Amino acid sequence: VLIWGPRAKNGFPSQNQPLQVQIRRDFGSSAFLVPNDIVFRGQTPATVLTWPMHTGPTTVKAEPLPTHRLLIESRRQDRTISRAGITRAHCLTYEESGFVTKFVQSLTVGHRKDRSANSYWPPTVFFPSIAPMSDLSHTDKNRTNETVELLQQLIRNKCVNTGESDSGEEIRNSDLLETFLEGPGVEVERFDCLPGRRSMVARLEGTNPSAPSLCLMGHTDVVPVSPDGWSRDPFGGELVEGEVWGRGAVDMLNLTSSMAVAFRHLARNGFRPEGDLVYFGVADEEAGGTYGAKWMAEHHWDAISADYVLTEFGGLPIDTPDGKKITLAAGEKGLGWRRLTVKGTPGHGSMPFGSDNAVLKAAEIIRRLGEYRPDAKLTEMWQHQVSTLDLGPDVKAALLDPASVWDTISKLDSPALARHLHACTHTTFSPNVIHGGVKTNVIPDSVEIDVDIRTAPGDSDRVDQHLRDALGELFDEIEIRPIHDDPATFSSTDTPMWHLLQELMQKAHPGAPLIPSLIVGATDARFYREKGSVAYGAGLFSERVNSSDFMSRFHGHDERVDIDSLALTTQLWLDVASNFWEKVNR
Repeated sequence: VLIWGPRAKNGFPSQNQPLQVQIRRDFGSSAFLVPNDIVFRGQTPATVLTWPMHTGPTTVKAEPLPTHRLLIESRRQDRTISRAGITRAHCLTYEESGFVTKFVQSLTVGHRKDRSANSYWPPTVFFPSIAPMSDLSHTDKNRTNETVELLQQLIRNKCVNTGESDSGEEIRNSDLLETFLEGPGVEVERFDCLPGRRSMVARLEGTNPSAPSLCLMGHTDVVPVSPDGWSRDPFGGELVEGEVWGRGAVDMLNLTSSMAVAFRHLARNGFRPEGDLVYFGVADEEAGGTYGAKWMAEHHWDAISADYVLTEFGGLPIDTPDGKKITLAAGEKGLGWRRLTVKGTPGHGSMPFGSDNAVLKAAEIIRRLGEYRPDAKLTEMWQHQVSTLDLGPDVKAALLDPASVWDTISKLDSPALARHLHACTHTTFSPNVIHGGVKTNVIPDSVEIDVDIRTAPGDSDRVDQHLRDALGELFDEIEIRPIHDDPATFSSTDTPMWHLLQELMQKAHPGAPLIPSLIVGATDARFYREKGSVAYGAGLFSERVNSSDFMSRFHGHDERVDIDSLALTTQLWLDVASNFWEKVNR
């Protein structure tokens, strides 16, 4: 919605001057209210704007409302909002919340019915720059509704990352978040590594330059889906029986949306952190961060640097023989992705006997990788994790013995648990992509195998040695090209942030201790840890969540998250930011 009109000499229109109002429905970028450069300045009667709802421009008359006083808070003068052609942005702030409520209701009438899975118009109209003066605080329910609606929109924007440089199109979610967060005191920047691969950073500047900074980081991309395996539209963002469905609902748009709602709520309340509070909406997490966090850390570290970082994922309650415990990610395995090129000799497919077939060599290489048994790596974090398992004492003891852990895991009744525990204790090799051959009647002379290698702590420098041990004499017959190389990373649990999270978790799950866990995949937290930051995977989930079912939803069919968990997580971010600097200063 753009509102503008002729200026009077004193900088604001008179009561008899008409204002032009245009309803803008922007698809693929922002569909929120955008303030323009022509604003009321000083103290003058506010106006009630009424007009028929349609998408074209119209002229409306301004009716004086003497009981309201219009205040203007100027933002940074050099701020440019290029998409609206605005060179100087200001914020309209009303003293009485009732006026804004009626204003919002008048805007939303007529648009709720015109909403489809492909529409970028949100289910409610957010005010990135307009808030009531007398009632800045929202109820828990209102905040939760905002998180739900923002999550739905992020899902519907369909920022699917296939791993190709021209996929993702995170610009849609980045612009959505940028407009959602814009407001007084908030500095927002955007960064484009490639066209469409946009990340955004919002900042509340701290009052003490020497105080530690805190970053809430959420990625905006999602992995592809196989629609036939879903019970509902994977990009519909449907709310069904208290759960939001869609790709990214648990990985990790639920956290990205809840962080944004918490950040905006703090900003609208006039929260002034002691150190900088940063919101980082980052692209390309699902393909290794090449066009997202990695690029930002290499080229724009000053924009995203933070002493403490919270990202995906943690806060999952687990029932154990010793009672309920809460897991929180303090580390993750490393990445050692490799592309293996197998060479052969081309020939006619009708004469295969004795041929040098690259596919046959590749098949043997894949077989050997599948049978390879590297040594177990049992860390202190693994000991904590074993304590959370609902297994007998003899089984737990065997899991803590490097000589018996492989066989013990292979005998577990739950295949899902066995896969997870094996990944927690070993460097793993998964050949997932293969390309080879040119035609059915031509013996292939080249095959490429992409192997997903996840390194256990201490194994990051031994990837090629592992491949040599696994492949034997075939190792010398292949070419190896690194795709991703990142070491395993960990953060200490003896920090003010960890202790604060332990205290805050008690609000939702009284008496449940916080247990450090290892993420067997990769997150963007590793780029921060490599720079010396303390980074945890956090969140807070409800009793409704079953840990086994929940884990299967990551990159799986029918991904969804319950509203109670969204509410708890949104409140967690608010509590963290509100209490962190006091905790640090104790």
